[in-house]
Amino acid sequence: MPKYLLPDVDVSSFGVNRFQSRKPFPNVRSDYGTPQLLFFNYIPFIPDDKKGDLDAVLDDFCWWNAWEVFHAESALETQLDKGTLPDDDTIESRIARTNYRAKVVDYLRENSENSWLIVVSSSPNEIRKDVMKAQVNSEIRNTLRHHYAHAGITNQAVVISNILSAFAALDHGDTQKFYLTSVYFKYDGELNSFQPEIHTSSIEIHQSPKEGQEDAVTLQITILDFVFRLEREIWRNAVEDMKPQIEPGKEILKEMMLGFYLSK
Repeated sequence: MPKYLLPDVDVSSFGVNRFQSRKPFPNVRSDYGTPQLLFFNYIPFIPDDKKGDLDAVLDDFCWWNAWEVFHAESALETQLDKGTLPDDDTIESRIARTNYRAKVVDYLRENSENSWLIVVSSSPNEIRKDVMKAQVNSEIRNTLRHHYAHAGITNQAVVISNILSAFAALDHGDTQKFYLTSVYFKYDGELNSFQPEIHTSSIEIHQSPKEGQEDAVTLQITILDFVFRLEREIWRNAVEDMKPQIEPGKEILKEMMLGFYLSK
């Protein structure tokens, strides 16, 4: 698999509405199913009289992610214009472009969203072991299932781990990266309000040949988790000036987001 060195994030591309550009760009919509950048919503079953409140909360978070995705796409188009990222439709190129989008989203959260996005906690985790090549997929899948089987999302963790492990096991000797954003829309009955939690995971999965054993590899899985809180009032005050960026971002986000309904 070809290796692409991801370019630095070009902040001058932020705010550029590529959808109004006169220059034709390559059609990269096929990238949107590539799992290197995904968004998940975990939605509880709630009484009917709370569904209006839930819809309002969902809108806030959807608009936030749509704004991020818009900037990621605009930054990507800048790199395509420069020729620093591939513009063909191979799976390797889709992965490179989607990894760059993830890099932009991570940059935004670290540098441009401090007023409305608050870091609550962070935790690193690393697993390194020797495994048979035939067992790489199942080892990745089981590791990810164990990592995400929390907060009552065991069934959903199976879906996520299956998606990621299938991609990560494609190429021996390569590093696969994934950036996941999960929002848990928890309802607090005592406070009579939703208390959403944002969990992000930056995952790197690397396989290297094991010396002296052709049918085995050394598998290294590194996961950096963050928990964020979205200051909704501050975000809402900022939204009005961002609507031209949010609306096209919504269309892209639809292809990158999965929603799960929790049983409890």
